[in-house]
Amino acid sequence: MDKLEFIGPYKFEGSDSIFDGIDEVISGVYLWCVKTNDESFKVYYVGEAADIKKRMREHYKNQLSGKYTGHCLDSLKNNAVILVTTQLTLKFVHNSVKK
Repeated sequence: MDKLEFIGPYKFEGSDSIFDGIDEVISGVYLWCVKTNDESFKVYYVGEAADIKKRMREHYKNQLSGKYTGHCLDSLKNNAVILVTTQLTLKFVHNSVKK
């Protein structure tokens, strides 16, 4: 079985920017996470790309242009149920509610 090696975490802007942190073309799986109050990370989106840096530029452009629905980070951090849609197409359901 192949092992996945994850690097990061990265941000879109500022220090630790994905655009400054990756120099070569990297293909594979990427995770979008939110940092929780206990300093762990919760995954809320998983993607795959032939060129991750190029795909992140596309995501960033779409976020800045308003094509993506925003996330309620406080709810994600607290494990609340979230439905995220893009142009009326269900893209993600977060339903891991603490009991």
